[in-house]
Amino acid sequence: MTVTSPPLADGVRAVLSRCYTPVPQRKRGAHSVVGYQHTAVSLALEEQLMSLTAVIERHETTVVEPAWVHGHRQPAQWHQICRLEDLEPFWGEAALLGGVQVALVRLPDDRLFAVDHYDPLAQAHVMARGIVGSKQGRPTLASPINKQVYDLATGKCLSDDSLALRCYPVRVLQGVIEVLA
Repeated sequence: MTVTSPPLADGVRAVLSRCYTPVPQRKRGAHSVVGYQHTAVSLALEEQLMSLTAVIERHETTVVEPAWVHGHRQPAQWHQICRLEDLEPFWGEAALLGGVQVALVRLPDDRLFAVDHYDPLAQAHVMARGIVGSKQGRPTLASPINKQVYDLATGKCLSDDSLALRCYPVRVLQGVIEVLA
């Protein structure tokens, strides 16, 4: 996951859309799965994808893209949430930021993390009610419904590689927590 400008993220999506085509849904247990099949693409297109991917992989933080509000893209901006002392350690809180629901977590050492409030497997906005913990020294958040464990710093699911939460930059200015969304 990386910090990129929206045009770079759009460029990756555009190249990927030319490299892969959706395969019709099939049932796997209780969930519908959409697969992707590689299409014949030129060598130049594959090289373009590889160069965009290399740029993205050089960074270690998350993509922050503009939010969609009423069908229009809005630039990311800092939103004031609450005072730092209003959040209890190991307890998540949900915040609505310009149409985006975010789960905000504070650790005892005052580190803050903001991730999607939406659980991609349960398809519900519940992550702020998740279980805060750690795995191999990294702070984690487990889904309160299906118990998938997510790394709070990267958003990657540690129990299922196909799942991830979007992470948002967080800062504290004069005791007030702000999230970029």
